[in-house]
Amino acid sequence: MAKPKVISLLKTDKANNIFLNAPILGRPTDIFVQCASYDLKLPVNAQETRVLDIFEETILRMLRIKKCSVGELADIICLEKDLVNFIITRLMEKGLLEDKYTLSDAGMKQLDLQETMRKEVEYQTAKLFIINGCDIILPYIHVGEFMSEDIVEFSPTNITLGFGSIGERKKVFGTCIRKKKTGSNMAILPQVTIKNAIKKYNNLASKRKAPMITLASEYGIESSKGEDIYFHMQASVQAGNSEELMITDGFVSNIDGVLSFIKTVDADLITRIQSKAVSMEMNEGLSLDTTKHLFNGKYPEIIRFCKDTEHHIRKTDEDSSIDDIKQKKEDIRQVVINCYSILEWAFHYLSIKYPISDSLLQVFKRQKTYENFETISNLVRKIGIINLDSYPNLFNSFDGRRAELIYQKSRDTVPIMQMALPMCIIASTECEESEFRTLISQDRRLFQFISYVGKNAADFRHDSTAKNDDLKAEEIYEHTLRLVKIILPDIQINKSDVVIGEHVSNERLKAIVSCEKALGSMLYTSLDEGVQADFRKISPDKDWNELPSPLEYVETLYRILQTIFYEETTKFISDKWMSKEECIKKVEEIFGETLPKSLTTVKNERYNAAQRGYKSSLGAHFLVMVPCLSDENRFLKRQKIVEVVSSVIEYRKHANDISLRVSEKELNELRERVINIVKIIGGYYDGDK
Repeated sequence: MAKPKVISLLKTDKANNIFLNAPILGRPTDIFVQCASYDLKLPVNAQETRVLDIFEETILRMLRIKKCSVGELADIICLEKDLVNFIITRLMEKGLLEDKYTLSDAGMKQLDLQETMRKEVEYQTAKLFIINGCDIILPYIHVGEFMSEDIVEFSPTNITLGFGSIGERKKVFGTCIRKKKTGSNMAILPQVTIKNAIKKYNNLASKRKAPMITLASEYGIESSKGEDIYFHMQASVQAGNSEELMITDGFVSNIDGVLSFIKTVDADLITRIQSKAVSMEMNEGLSLDTTKHLFNGKYPEIIRFCKDTEHHIRKTDEDSSIDDIKQKKEDIRQVVINCYSILEWAFHYLSIKYPISDSLLQVFKRQKTYENFETISNLVRKIGIINLDSYPNLFNSFDGRRAELIYQKSRDTVPIMQMALPMCIIASTECEESEFRTLISQDRRLFQFISYVGKNAADFRHDSTAKNDDLKAEEIYEHTLRLVKIILPDIQINKSDVVIGEHVSNERLKAIVSCEKALGSMLYTSLDEGVQADFRKISPDKDWNELPSPLEYVETLYRILQTIFYEETTKFISDKWMSKEECIKKVEEIFGETLPKSLTTVKNERYNAAQRGYKSSLGAHFLVMVPCLSDENRFLKRQKIVEVVSSVIEYRKHANDISLRVSEKELNELRERVINIVKIIGGYYDGDK
């Protein structure tokens, strides 16, 4: 029997050594899945070839439109008259101009030829693999010359590979997985199929720091049916979820759909793999009290944020697992966000305790915000503050009318630092008893700390990819508590340390499995680690008591969408510029509906930033992204993307009051829509939902 060809990315390595983020039980089982291969010719490089230089071509084009004098041409194309005259003379010598104002027939033909001789392209060979018996396209694309692995033994049911020299050869034995007489009948692959496969490959390759495929635009990809090739894979039992198997090809930790395919071909193999895995008892460890406590005493919002923060400050040591360490780094995000909210509420309570006098409040009501900034700067000099100019983001938005409204409806107010902090400072200039005076005398770096925490909190609220490696969460929290206890001396905060236990790894693994099931393993794996962490925070496996607070839930959805939309818009920054009004009209035409105010009132500077490829707001990236998409938009419309994005933006504005406006069911339905939207944009949506 003739030996087939085999490709192996795993060689003799084990899946649990390659993918440390995917804990498995026992040793993995080697399998060989039969695939139809397709030979591709990828246009990977194109270089312009010019018969005319750019100035010659420009002048010919201008003269074809209308007769222009040398002076007029010089003004239009911003060149010196002498240079334009020189170029015209050279074009006449080439026979491309009859005179200084008229193209010859040869000139006309040369311009037409320039359109068709724009670029020369280079091609690269590659192989794409589709599992025989189903439509699963493997995520890995082999670029360059293909060489089969060395097959030591082969039968219709098993393959043995040999690696290394004869004296030190290592063998890999595995079961063959194939469907008889069900190979792919397509002689060539559709262009859209190939391009989608390359897009998915590049997403994963970028994350793995592997070479990416860069196609030359405007050129087609040639494909032809190749021979059947067995792809070496490994099947492993997931720790904490023994009913599900992970199938890895060495490129991704789990390939969507392969397990279901194996069940249809050889259901008994699943049982054999599970029985082979080493039995492992997973200690449940210490269980966390995940009940959402309601605090009804003094300063309930601050107490709630402190309790939540304690669960995100984790102790690790040299014996901590990789999961423990990664979870601690991810928790830093929520610690910083919580600390800023704690400070906002603390200053809010202090501002209510010592209100601004009515006479001074009337001054601030009459003035513009920039005038108020100058007034505040002058007032605070009397209590020793002289550096407000260094922190305009904290003080240049103070509005006297809003301050008056806060006094009138203090119980219904969700504080923001740009109002609460200035109100405390202004009142302290009138009241010597204000604890704020004690605070500034004990902490001269107060504004620097608030600004530092605020900037990082804003980054974390908006951007799932924001990094936190240099932040010291425990120190930030300790400093925050010191400030709060000075300005609210009667507050009762009983701080306790939370130690990472075995349950953290188990909960993390459950969330990973849940997210991979919802998003698909390949899409989830290709996402930025920050987006993965956000999805785990609201994973579908969690009960309501295990999910974050409604406000944090909404902010997590906001970050995910904003990050995904931003990454998508960066692919189109070279496209034609559209004004915000043109863009809104285009989006409304695409979806056949009028956009709500939350999207049409996006600030111009934020829209312009998104158009230029900079990080901006969710609404801005939504507007810029939609006109650049094509087939995806019909699926996005079905998922009610306009309603989803608008709801997330609006819910977020209600801050902590969101729990009064949206139910558990509504938030979870919103999460499912967000998951489908991410799948559509990532190219992993089947359109059934």
